[in-house]
Amino acid sequence: MDFVSTTEVLGNLGEFFGAIAVFATLAYLAVQIRQNTMAQRATAYDSSIRNFMDVRQALFESSEVSAIYTRGRDDPGGLNEEERLRYRLMVNNILMSFWHIRTGRADVQEDLWKSQVPAVIRVVCCPGGKWFWENYQTEFVPSFQNEIEKIIAENPVGVAVVAPT
Repeated sequence: MDFVSTTEVLGNLGEFFGAIAVFATLAYLAVQIRQNTMAQRATAYDSSIRNFMDVRQALFESSEVSAIYTRGRDDPGGLNEEERLRYRLMVNNILMSFWHIRTGRADVQEDLWKSQVPAVIRVVCCPGGKWFWENYQTEFVPSFQNEIEKIIAENPVGVAVVAPT
């Protein structure tokens, strides 16, 4: 074998091993991106649950907040301007948490969403929920608006308002 032939063989081997290295790097990056995506979804899901728990905690730790929520749920017109704002923000936070659950990971999304529908009913299928939804539904994406509209249509206001104790 002469020098030129040896150089060509070595060049071809270099290209071959370079291609293998590029493929291995791409495979590694694909795995890393997938793991990062899963971690971000888990973080988003945990954030949604945490937000929902924070609202619930505020309700059971403060009799004032509980009273505003209860009165707003039953008759938002009976609240003063500040109380109505607080009620609206509570309902918004609750529904945002539900929205995050609804748009979460596809592999757990449907079962988790179905398990939360009774809680959604308690929030939106009452006079205060109806008031909130009629006035502020545009703060949510159309797909979530459709979900809530479907729930409201299937559960008239006044049905299943009070949760069992």
